[in-house]
Amino acid sequence: MKYKSILVTRHGGPEVLQIVEKDLRPPAAGEVCIKVLGAAVSRPDVTVRRGEALYSGTPLAQKLPFTPGYAVIGDVETVGADVRGVAAGDRVGALTVTGGYTEVLYWRSDRLIPVPNSLNPAEAVTLILNYIVAYQALHRSAKVKAGEKALIIGAIGGIGTALLQLSQLAGLKMYAIASKSKHFILVQYGATPIDYRTQDFVEVIRGFESEGLDVVLDGTSTYFLGNRKPYLEDWTALFKLLEVGKIKPIIAAKFSILEAREANELLESGQVTGNIVLLAPELL
Repeated sequence: MKYKSILVTRHGGPEVLQIVEKDLRPPAAGEVCIKVLGAAVSRPDVTVRRGEALYSGTPLAQKLPFTPGYAVIGDVETVGADVRGVAAGDRVGALTVTGGYTEVLYWRSDRLIPVPNSLNPAEAVTLILNYIVAYQALHRSAKVKAGEKALIIGAIGGIGTALLQLSQLAGLKMYAIASKSKHFILVQYGATPIDYRTQDFVEVIRGFESEGLDVVLDGTSTYFLGNRKPYLEDWTALFKLLEVGKIKPIIAAKFSILEAREANELLESGQVTGNIVLLAPELL
């Protein structure tokens, strides 16, 4: 039996994303086999594909060949020996860093994220990376409080739109930077829009807030905690917010798992509002 994955054998643009076949195998001890339902397409995928992180010392530094894909959600199909706390049929997520653009993922059972079956995989997979970055920037790093004043840079991408939603939920007074054609989205979340092409955001902020801001949030960067426990707590909180409808990820486009090249071309076009996701064909 075979399955298909995306493989990068040389650094470059989306054209280097190739489809390859691999042999299915039983999971090793401590490992599970996951049918991937959704994979996020994110800026770190571009960074690692282009080889920009190779000498940076970050978790993105990967030697060739490799499969991109920072975050996935799927269903456990089989488990290896010595696996505890997870069984076939469980829905799980994984912060893979690389490896997510695949129909089948083999992953360590102690690095799985429990995911409620009730959630839409296309929406839920955006919480594994983009929303956890936004949530932790707000609540773990900045420790924001209701009524504080925040500036969101890069407010239209996957992390940026997560920051908008979570900042609104936290009761922040928001200013957000984006091109004028996207300002209607910022206004939907209660943010005062600033056009980076025609306005000096420093002067705009001074005009509104003579005493300055409490926090500046960058929707173009990735923020990490080293301790696994806060991640699990924060994913649980985010899944609950999604389940009760307090957050609603913006999905710009959905592609099949094996249409990663087209998805990456769209991501690099600079025209994306929100998230791009790869899905199992039956979910499209």
